Amino acid sequence: MLTADRRYSLRGVHPDARATALRRLGTGSGYRVGRNFWHLLRGPASTGVFKLQHGIVEEVGIANRRLTATRKLARRVLTTFR
Repeated sequence: MLTADRRYSLRGVHPDARATALRRLGTGSGYRVGRNFWHLLRGPASTGVFKLQHGIVEEVGIANRRLTATRKLARRVLTTFR
């Protein structure tokens, strides 16, 4: 589930924010899929998803924690969002 609406944010990061906001959260290195760069923020109940393009957050959303448990599974889920 992703949204590009600025009314929604995930831990204070909303669409159109810079990539430096994600570094404060400690999202790690991220995943490159096509033209997009994805960052995941694992939480206790779900995983936060951030889509970046050219260093700017394009979309924020959440994903099922079980589907993003490992790096291999996360890449598989993220390729469906192309």
